[in-house]
Amino acid sequence: MVELMLQELHPVRYPGETDASVVAQLLSVIRTQIGRATIYQMIRLAEEIQRRGGTPRDPAEVEKDFDARLCRLVASRRDSVARGIEPVDRFLVPGVQRMLDALRQQGISLVLLSGTRLVDLQEEAEFLGIADYFDGGIFGPGTNPEEFCKGRVIAEIAARQPGGAAAIVGYPSSLRESAGGNSTLGDGYRVEARITIDELPHALLIPNSALFRHQREWHVLKIVDDKAALQRVAIGLQNESHSQVTKGLAQGDQVIVYPSDDLSPGTKVRLVRGGTVVTPPAQPSE
Repeated sequence: MVELMLQELHPVRYPGETDASVVAQLLSVIRTQIGRATIYQMIRLAEEIQRRGGTPRDPAEVEKDFDARLCRLVASRRDSVARGIEPVDRFLVPGVQRMLDALRQQGISLVLLSGTRLVDLQEEAEFLGIADYFDGGIFGPGTNPEEFCKGRVIAEIAARQPGGAAAIVGYPSSLRESAGGNSTLGDGYRVEARITIDELPHALLIPNSALFRHQREWHVLKIVDDKAALQRVAIGLQNESHSQVTKGLAQGDQVIVYPSDDLSPGTKVRLVRGGTVVTPPAQPSE
């Protein structure tokens, strides 16, 4: 999605604006609409293009382009699994099956709720081998995404539970003991939970944004003698923002985050304010 949004935003980029800064803005746009149908992220993109003085494409057309790219990616991944090139676990969040097993062993009813289209959500859950975990149901937008609302689905699920919302969602006491005395969840509420499945002190970590796949293995671009150098790495534990590096890097190594397509190994780079990596301008020939 970020790649597509970068292309749509390219004609209205500000002078001197780096790929990293634009990507950060786009991620903010995406995150504000997480859990909603994709069309709403495209609407926000159109609003950002208009704010910059541009004329955006119809969000529905951009969504169709995104769906086509996503379908090609999913088809490629399914093919790689079918041919034995990649294990299906490669496409699961590390540790998620252990977490799902632990929750199911506690007798907790699990629900899969996403802004991804329901038909795609069901197919991908089956493909990844996790559909059977969600005995409480799988929920996503149908043919009319405007009718889908996560808050409404949560309220309907809660109404079927003897203890209401508190029976299916845990939330901090600061919310339960708010000034208004509201101890239930409603439409528009957001609850975030953190479940620790592994801990590893003194791990060597790098941002996930520095990682990319090359020849079916993880790589980064490391800065060596003021040049970008391709470096293969082995990855251990991961979370939403960082990955543990078990091989290929050492403490103190510098890596490039959000490397652009035109930044190839051997390119001269330098660090500027904020840690942004840029390519020095070419020197005029004598």
